[in-house]
Amino acid sequence: PDMYHFVTMLRQAARMNIYEQVKKLKEFKQKSVYAHNHRPYLDSQMYSSQSGHLEVILVEARHLRPARVQQEQDLQTALQKSLQLDLQVEASFRLKNIDADGKAKDLIYKGSKIQRCPTLVGSNPNWGEQEQLKNSGGWVFKSPLLEKATMQNLYLEIELSSRKYEKLGMVRMGLQKST
Repeated sequence: PDMYHFVTMLRQAARMNIYEQVKKLKEFKQKSVYAHNHRPYLDSQMYSSQSGHLEVILVEARHLRPARVQQEQDLQTALQKSLQLDLQVEASFRLKNIDADGKAKDLIYKGSKIQRCPTLVGSNPNWGEQEQLKNSGGWVFKSPLLEKATMQNLYLEIELSSRKYEKLGMVRMGLQKST
């Protein structure tokens, strides 16, 4: 009788254990569905296999000259100023997407709309030759996660500027064509 009672209790314990596990599974599924449908903290869309990151490597800029606003009156002053050309060049990088309303929206990477590289001196700055940047071949600008389906009009801007002479130039490049 004791063995019979023991086996009966063991079966009942096993059934209860299975019942409890199934009950917990059902509760977890319901919570998971609820959490998926009610995500107040997630204000962006889910990304697909068509999404990815973009890395742009800034290697070198050549023959940079500031725009001259005023011509020098005498040749000697003009020659002295051209010899004193010590540009402190920095580059800034932006990614923008034109939405359905036709408005350009800056994409944010690590909390910033603009990424900047270290300042180099000279009219031919070369980030690829900097000792700390040799492994990557230059200064690497990175993008947030990009989704092809929602970012049909994506473009990047790299602007070169000097602390002394302001804007030196800008490059704007489209990354996808609208279909």
